[in-house]
Amino acid sequence: MDPLTVANTLAGLLATANALFDTVRDLKKSKVDPITAAAIAKVEGQVNDFQETILRLRGLVLEQQDRIAQLQAENAQLRAENTTLSRAAAARQGVEDQRKMYTEKRVGRATVLVREGSEDSYYCPSCFETKDKAIPLQGSTGGMRRLYSYRCPGCRATF
Repeated sequence: MDPLTVANTLAGLLATANALFDTVRDLKKSKVDPITAAAIAKVEGQVNDFQETILRLRGLVLEQQDRIAQLQAENAQLRAENTTLSRAAAARQGVEDQRKMYTEKRVGRATVLVREGSEDSYYCPSCFETKDKAIPLQGSTGGMRRLYSYRCPGCRATF
């Protein structure tokens, strides 16, 4: 049974107990023999105990409702975090899959990356490592060819 149903049931029981208490109070005002008066007093005590029990239970239900609300908020937060982490893991897996398509190759004094199936195109190993991006290297022209053979347009490293 959900807490709201329990709370509503307890409210109904409390209303019944209050009505009983009112009835007992009215009975006490009437003239009755001592045995009936003792029975009424006993019922009055039982109704009073019943009311107190219902109020205690109602307080416990309210505490549980608060706890449920806290747990629901925590659950929503954890679900959002889980979604974020799942997306990050999937993205990381994509990067790992992409990394498998590249191998290191020694070109002169430099080490560059080569993609499977395109052995003539070189990629910057620095950008690949730090930015997870395969940036094609540009060949040097003119007099710069003596200083370096390739240059990365992303990080400006030379190879």
